[in-house]
Amino acid sequence: MTVNSSELKTGFSGPSNGPNCGVSAVATITETPFPVVFEFIRHRFKKTEGWKGSTYEYERRAALEHFGATVSVQAQSGKERFWQWALKRAKPDTTYMIDVTGHSFVYRNGLLVDQVYSKPTPFAWCGNVGNRKVDRVWEITSLPSQEEKASERARQTESLTETF
Repeated sequence: MTVNSSELKTGFSGPSNGPNCGVSAVATITETPFPVVFEFIRHRFKKTEGWKGSTYEYERRAALEHFGATVSVQAQSGKERFWQWALKRAKPDTTYMIDVTGHSFVYRNGLLVDQVYSKPTPFAWCGNVGNRKVDRVWEITSLPSQEEKASERARQTESLTETF
């Protein structure tokens, strides 16, 4: 997938009833199945069996890097509401992962994707998300090509085969 793609892909979000917004955002951005991202974070950060998917900033960063995304992270003052940031600062045709108070989601060209809104939805329709204060903006600057992703999947499959 190229970063300049005009669409957000769907079908990568996790269950809507869990605290898994960060996992869903990473899966959506990298076009990696939700269970794969979930298990990567669970194993890499030694989460317990009861873990439901909540993440910290450093865990999301590690997962994005692991699945081939390059990001530029800008800390925000925490005073600007998301709708204000989107209208003033969002660049057209740029994919972002946005951290607002207690939530993370993917944003591009006025559309939002998270575990509740698994299809791109105008952010104005997304309840109180627009009124939450922006803590961090992750601009996605590059993603692996489909060929690179296929090669990585083959390498992981080979590694698993050797393990068993």
